[in-house]
Amino acid sequence: MNTPSGRRRAGLLYSLGATLLWASLPIALKALVEAMDAQTIAWYRFLGAALVLGAYLYRRRAWPSPAAFRGSALVALLIAIIGLTANNVVFVLGLDFISPSAAQVVIQLAPIFLLVGAVLLFGERFDRAQWAGFVILIAGLALFFNQRLDELSVRWTGYTTGILFVVLAALLWAAYGLAQKQLLGAFRPAPVLWLLYLAGALLLLPLADPAQVGSLDGVRLALLVYCSLATVGGYGSFVEAMVHWEASRVSAVIATCPLLTVGLTAAAARAAPEYVQPENLNALSVAGAALVVVGSIVAARALPIRTGA
Repeated sequence: MNTPSGRRRAGLLYSLGATLLWASLPIALKALVEAMDAQTIAWYRFLGAALVLGAYLYRRRAWPSPAAFRGSALVALLIAIIGLTANNVVFVLGLDFISPSAAQVVIQLAPIFLLVGAVLLFGERFDRAQWAGFVILIAGLALFFNQRLDELSVRWTGYTTGILFVVLAALLWAAYGLAQKQLLGAFRPAPVLWLLYLAGALLLLPLADPAQVGSLDGVRLALLVYCSLATVGGYGSFVEAMVHWEASRVSAVIATCPLLTVGLTAAAARAAPEYVQPENLNALSVAGAALVVVGSIVAARALPIRTGA
């Protein structure tokens, strides 16, 4: 079990870094999925991240020892590999059907799933504050999708499929997050992340079509590179934040992603409309995104997750 270092400022800064990178990723991925399939995008992201982080570890001579991963550590590593790899593929599958902001709002279920998992694994009690946060989040989701409630509740469409893909991605992310949290008690973040990226690239290789990169224009090629770098930076910042700060506080900061994505999508649509489509969000949708953030923060901050003996 990992014990936070208590360096709250470092925990906050790393959390903010992960939030900014993760808020912008759906926008870049949405532009990419129009020219590449989900598994190929994920393969390039993992391969690029493994190369970048591998170079860093080589300079530091900080390679992970395979012999150290046995017993519960090996189980946690396998869960983290499967959860992170599948999350990256399934999330992009969802983006093929819905907008970046919609995907970011729905993926906010991930911190809630993470909290539920922490309750089950760490023996914490899901009290009234957590329930209140969950209710606020659900109300926010209903408001955000106010223009599509009939479509989501009455008839099955591609939009419904996209929402369900992102819900599944949220579950997979929570499994990864809980497993990663367990690994931090015994291993440094960078070597573990390198193993996750390398294993993900190997798992996806039979499913990927690397030749698709030849069809990308300059902008999309740059976005693919950005996604690989943001993968290293985002997850690196996340695990470093978990080293220095409680999981509940990290989750609270990351919960602000939806509002950032809404704003960044609007700005990107004005700057590059040929790559980013504008979203027709009304006032209720924006208010719903804000409520999702509030609900996630209330639930996360109310949970005193034990991170040490």
